[in-house]
Amino acid sequence: MFAVGNAARTLTQEGAESGVGESGWASSAIHSGFPKHVSEEVLIHSTTERATAPTFRAVVDDVRRRLAAVPYSKAFESPYAAGNEARISPDGLDTDRRRG
Repeated sequence: MFAVGNAARTLTQEGAESGVGESGWASSAIHSGFPKHVSEEVLIHSTTERATAPTFRAVVDDVRRRLAAVPYSKAFESPYAAGNEARISPDGLDTDRRRG
């Protein structure tokens, strides 16, 4: 019987899925109602410096460095990375994660 038990995949429930009755229903609703992963966007704006200026880029790098030090934050995308050119506004005064 041990071999049969190991051959069948065992699925484990998360804590929010194991409740019973109304409290289990509420826990499941709360659990499924919020995203597992969230993302945030940072807008850096200047009224005088363009995104191509070394001082503007230094600010972007400083913000990325500070955010990287925050627990549970990860996966930063630079507006200067290849393919992210659309994250710099047409006038060059903003960097933003939004496209289009």
